[in-house]
Amino acid sequence: MKRIMMSALLAAVTILGLKATATDPVSMTITLKNNTTVSYLATDLDSVRFVGGKFGEIGAVGMKVYTTSNSGVSVDYLYSQIESIEYGLQAPLFSHESGTVFTENTTVTISSPSGVGTVYYTIDGSDPGTNNYYGSGSGNATLVIDDTMSAEVTVKAVVVNGSENSVVTSATYSVRFPVDAPTFSRTSGSIFTNETTKVTISGATGATIYYTTDGSTPSATNYAGSGVKTVTLTVSKSMTVNAIAIKDGVSSSVSTATYTVSNSSSGDNNKNRNSLSSYYDNSKYMYRLEWPHIKENANQSWVAKSESGYGLALELEWDNSLIANRYTCYYLDSKNLAQNVSRNDSFKEDPELPSATRSTLSDYSGSGFSRGHLCPSGDRRASNDQQALTYYLSNMQPQYQSHNGAQWANLEGDVRTWAANYDTLYVVKAGTIDNVTLNGTTKSGLKSVKCNNRLPVPDYFYMALLGYNKSTGTYNAIGIWTYHYNATSERQSTELITIDELEKRTGIDFFCNLPDDVEDDVESRIDTSLWPLSSRSM
Repeated sequence: MKRIMMSALLAAVTILGLKATATDPVSMTITLKNNTTVSYLATDLDSVRFVGGKFGEIGAVGMKVYTTSNSGVSVDYLYSQIESIEYGLQAPLFSHESGTVFTENTTVTISSPSGVGTVYYTIDGSDPGTNNYYGSGSGNATLVIDDTMSAEVTVKAVVVNGSENSVVTSATYSVRFPVDAPTFSRTSGSIFTNETTKVTISGATGATIYYTTDGSTPSATNYAGSGVKTVTLTVSKSMTVNAIAIKDGVSSSVSTATYTVSNSSSGDNNKNRNSLSSYYDNSKYMYRLEWPHIKENANQSWVAKSESGYGLALELEWDNSLIANRYTCYYLDSKNLAQNVSRNDSFKEDPELPSATRSTLSDYSGSGFSRGHLCPSGDRRASNDQQALTYYLSNMQPQYQSHNGAQWANLEGDVRTWAANYDTLYVVKAGTIDNVTLNGTTKSGLKSVKCNNRLPVPDYFYMALLGYNKSTGTYNAIGIWTYHYNATSERQSTELITIDELEKRTGIDFFCNLPDDVEDDVESRIDTSLWPLSSRSM
């Protein structure tokens, strides 16, 4: 404690008055000349004043003190009776007033008014000190108010300087942060081919999830199921699931997912979906909408590439007899389209394919053909791990650079632009390796040359796109067809065609996992205004 003799009494009171406020309590002890001491807590040092005078003047006969203990009762001490005043550390100051309501992450600073000592604080209601604290700091401490905290947070703080402690002060804050909408473990639009499928709905820490399956808006009083932070529902029939998260009385927006169950017992009609035959592999996600109907024979291999942060990066079917990619399929949404990293060019063999029938770096070296991405690295720049998955040679086909770096690259950019118009855009890309049928005539889909006499070279490249809008539950689709040219003079216009027409040309059944009535509708129509080509892609 600091001790001030009577000769310095005036200056001491002046200094205290400048450093303290009504919310800055300090303990004080007055020693009288008769050795009597009076201790009290001054919550407003302006109330410690000279009677009949003001700071800077000694014109009074006594000192009037208002204390918290006597609740405003005046106690007078004659000037001549006061020997000294001792006062303790000033209590901590809060940068935000008690009672503040926070609606976003905010840093609260708790400081020692005199700048000395260490500030300790707690948020669990206990008194802080050197052996009990949530946070601390020399001269000041900082506390981040965020959505992990309770609706009401009481912060208690103390200043400690050596063996001396200040008075403990506190501030109570309300936390009213916006609550993020729940997320579904299975993408809306998924087609389930099992009798029952478990779907997890997740929300923020401390939030309670409520969901409905009858189309109604969920709430704390209207729900089919609920759970704190996560909840699992069983999808055994086609349904639309609405879900919200509520934390501390604050509700998120509604998340919606539509699921279709396609099996004999459900009564749903989907005869051409990827079946549960011996060739179907659930770990390759063949039930998802981006997957075309697989070619069920022993010459095929199927690969799915994923990483923990962003999930599936791409899936593909590989023809081992031709040593060729039959197609790559994947999906685009706002999360995995984030452009966080740069291209890394880490081309490599795919160890998931048989060693004798996989493509290698030497297959392309000096061949005159580019390693043409199907799922481009530009569609997977959310993370380095995700982008690296696009550089497996299984995701590539030989392309003339005049096509790969021009018309095809421009179309890739158009696809990323179109993806912003949909909640999910399902994509299939490939070059033709089987026979194609054009204007009623069937011909080879391959050029007469091979890449380094090993890899087949497609004569055409195509895309099949299916866009889904969650708010309306509707789909739109388009097919894109290009001739694989070797010189600018050979370039032909990009064709925009229906998925039905693309299926006739390639013999591949795209988007087979849609319910048959939805598939028949969306694949038979085209609205080119929804898919505007950039001038360089035409």
